[in-house]
Amino acid sequence: MAKSFNKWILFWGVSALICFGCEQSKAQVTKNVTQMTVAELKIAAAKGSPQAQYELGGRFHTGNGVLKDSTEALKWWQKAAAQKFPPAELSLGIAYGSGDGVPKDKQEGVKLCRLAADSGLARAQEILGILYSSNDGGLPQDYAQAFHWFKSAAVQGWPPSQYYLALCFRDGKGTPTNSTEAFSWFQQAGSNGVANAQFALGNYYFSAGFAEIGIPDRIKPETVLTQEQLTNRNFISGVEWYRKAANQCYPPGQMSLMVAYRNGVGVTKDSIEASKWYILANHGNHPEVWKITGTDFTSDQISTGKKRAEEFSETNRVTPKSVQEIPGL
Repeated sequence: MAKSFNKWILFWGVSALICFGCEQSKAQVTKNVTQMTVAELKIAAAKGSPQAQYELGGRFHTGNGVLKDSTEALKWWQKAAAQKFPPAELSLGIAYGSGDGVPKDKQEGVKLCRLAADSGLARAQEILGILYSSNDGGLPQDYAQAFHWFKSAAVQGWPPSQYYLALCFRDGKGTPTNSTEAFSWFQQAGSNGVANAQFALGNYYFSAGFAEIGIPDRIKPETVLTQEQLTNRNFISGVEWYRKAANQCYPPGQMSLMVAYRNGVGVTKDSIEASKWYILANHGNHPEVWKITGTDFTSDQISTGKKRAEEFSETNRVTPKSVQEIPGL
């Protein structure tokens, strides 16, 4: 039971913050509802604007400019949902699924999310895909349905679903395995900033590089590569994708970038830079940092790497964009 509750709670991550179709006709409001004050929203909401009702509900839900009040949030979302406003249907669905302000009712939550998904709301389609793929939250596991909903959102340009769709194609979940399609969707998700996809692309290129030079996909301590092998074009491309993920503070990307710098694969060997990314991955609690022993770096390398890591943390302005990994997908 607790697991299902947490699954629905996680959906609040972005759903309550997105507003599709928030442009209102000039006859009802004079500016985008997200720019309105609470007083202005109340006037527009009272006149029946579903966009204003949805936004006002969001303000009450988060306590933005008003006292946090789940009951009041639900009241305004219900008014907007009664007008078939998809974002409000989705927010209500998550509220019911998680028991936020109402008695928990996963079936009602699914019903409302499906209404929003059927209206074309990409985030709602993504959520249905997650629920179908995870056997959690009120729906039976059905990879064919998960694939359908992920694809519906992905073709609309919704980055998280582009990543999930790539996983479906890669692993044959709900669709025949298709490495070409998987790579294409990883590229789209990665180009749209999904760190998980950027890391997956790094892995793709490194696997291609190892295959091209004819060695296993892991470098053993005794493995000696030529300069030509180390600078294989696939390794260079892989490092570029690992760096994109690492710059988003994505620990797997940081750990892989550390290994690249430590071994000089696809990038000029630099033990201090490797130490920097090791320290950052360690701060991000990457599960494999324990494999790096104290003998991998000297005390000077660790000391200088720590300074670089601190400078990175202070100056990096990249907004992290990673998605929840789904068990079983």
